[in-house]
Amino acid sequence: MPKDGMATCTNKTFEGSNCSFVCRNNHIIKGKPTITCLKDGNWSDPAPSCVCPRCKVGDNCEDSISWQIIAGTLDNMQATGSIVVNYGGKSFSCRIEMHSLLPKLQWTGICVDSETGTEQDCKDGHTSKSGSAQAAAAELIRRLVAQKRYPEPCDADQMPTVC
Repeated sequence: MPKDGMATCTNKTFEGSNCSFVCRNNHIIKGKPTITCLKDGNWSDPAPSCVCPRCKVGDNCEDSISWQIIAGTLDNMQATGSIVVNYGGKSFSCRIEMHSLLPKLQWTGICVDSETGTEQDCKDGHTSKSGSAQAAAAELIRRLVAQKRYPEPCDADQMPTVC
């Protein structure tokens, strides 16, 4: 029986019995959803498992690990204040600071993990609020993934590479 799933068999586990599997709690099936008990006592295929869909984690697959979701959240930041980002069952806050370097305004993004207090800032003079916050968030996530505190984003290739 897969974790987060259930099976229904036509004739218990006797020869010729077909067992059909379904998943619960937002999980999806990985493997064949129906297997048959063969004459020799083996099953026609391995029992399937129940897994979270791509970009989801958590007991009920309720937590996103998508960079695109984070980027969208950070795009909505206001010029002042901070925003809390939920990622993979964890959370961090980001804020931005404005610097006037003529002829342009430049921004520094600062993100802090809520659990560990790990802070990441990007002071390289971004010209957009969301760009500075996204750069800091991406670098913070990379650091915490390396420390095995955060799961790897499912779309890590979309993250900014320069802080």
